[in-house]
Amino acid sequence: MIFHSKQNPSFEIHDLFEKLLEGVDVVENKKHYLAILRAFDVFAKACVGLNMFDGAFDFLFHFQVTRFEILPSIVACNFLINRLIQHDKVKMALEVYKEIKRVGLCPNHHTYAIVIKGLCKNSDDLKHVEYVFDEMEEAGVTPNSYCYAAYIEGLCKNNMSDVGYKLLERCRASNAPIEVYAYAAAIRGFCNEMKLDKAEDVFYDMKSWGLVPDFHVYSPLTRGYCETGKDSEVVDLFKEIKQSCLFLDGVAYNIVLDSLCKLGKVDDAVSTLEELTSMNIDLDIKHYTTLINGYCLQGKTVEAQCLFKEMEEKGFKPDVVAYNVLAAGLFRKDLDSEVIDLLIYMDSQGVKPNSTTHKIIIEGYCSVGKVGEAEAYFNRMKNESVELYTAMVNGYCEANLIEKSYDLFLSCQTKDIFQQKVLAWNMERARSLFDFFIGRGFTLGVVTYTVMIKGYCRMNCLQEAYDLFQDMKRRGIQPNVVTYTVLLPWEIKTSIFENAFLF
Repeated sequence: MIFHSKQNPSFEIHDLFEKLLEGVDVVENKKHYLAILRAFDVFAKACVGLNMFDGAFDFLFHFQVTRFEILPSIVACNFLINRLIQHDKVKMALEVYKEIKRVGLCPNHHTYAIVIKGLCKNSDDLKHVEYVFDEMEEAGVTPNSYCYAAYIEGLCKNNMSDVGYKLLERCRASNAPIEVYAYAAAIRGFCNEMKLDKAEDVFYDMKSWGLVPDFHVYSPLTRGYCETGKDSEVVDLFKEIKQSCLFLDGVAYNIVLDSLCKLGKVDDAVSTLEELTSMNIDLDIKHYTTLINGYCLQGKTVEAQCLFKEMEEKGFKPDVVAYNVLAAGLFRKDLDSEVIDLLIYMDSQGVKPNSTTHKIIIEGYCSVGKVGEAEAYFNRMKNESVELYTAMVNGYCEANLIEKSYDLFLSCQTKDIFQQKVLAWNMERARSLFDFFIGRGFTLGVVTYTVMIKGYCRMNCLQEAYDLFQDMKRRGIQPNVVTYTVLLPWEIKTSIFENAFLF
């Protein structure tokens, strides 16, 4: 009926309710009142389910309240607020919250928790959360664990994990209800901020209170250890997870496989893969690619190729990442002819090479002393991309052809290739190239320095920009009008560059 009313504006379900309730005193008759309230709830929830949020709001607070003087149920209102927040309509959700209070309906724990969750979606709204807690206190409602967890999670999601954890500690000290989920939010926040030591402190603190870690606790820790290169910690944590009889998802297992391979424990990784199969966890191409990479890192290219074939036999079509991993492994064993065969097969399977493929081929040829083949491949490429030039520059360096590398680097500048890398905000890679040539006594001009300074300014790394500006002057390289144009807006905003314009 709702769908019919959307397609036919002349048909109003409100009219249907009017007809059904004609002559019925729903307020006086409790049986009728409860039945109608349930019907109203069902209709409102159906509207919300169809994302007809305006219709649900109008029905609950205008038609239902004004026409029949029946307050909507808090359950229906909570359902509407929650779905609005899920659809990032926080402003409208807060309007519903205000309307609940205006008509005299009493919010419950769930209402407050959902509103707190909505306010935490935007860092600018976090300051309003305290007012919600004040309203709870005035209403005589004691915040439950979900309310505190929602606030703690909001702080941690907005890179305020230190504040979130302090709140958690205050709650714990005051015997407020705190559950594993709040600790998981703090751990996840610290891991996202790459503060692994603090994440570990939260982990051990949680266990000291007798709380048992679950998947939501272990998963961010596993990912955090992986991203910081702590492969031994990943494996140790995995052992603890297995002892706790918990199950990870496919992504977390892939992290474990990767760490085992990097530690040289490829056989253990293979055994873990077999465990996944026995547990009916769906394997995907990423799991196989990780193991192939592990074999390649160990120089076991035969095993890597066998696993590549096994992957195909099991119905997984290798993607460009899988081909790249195997190609890099073959190059490391000086098997460049097999790389060519692999590329031919890759093309026959309809898989197109990407920038990483080109990088592997160019640097791979150079690493085995076949610079001519690398140059021929480089010259065949029609697109003058940052990645191609970087690969060739690195390849020359790998072959100890520093002069050629420097000449190509200079040509990058004339074609704005180097500037493309900086503008893509790949400053770490750009700086490594910059330092590489400076360290070998080559002189880089004002254009290169200006491009680097501009890149740092765009990333708001103003101290690095200023240090580079001072370095160019120490080396006798005079800034030009473009350099000063880059610095001018920042000289106005910050004191860091206050001496930059003193000639």
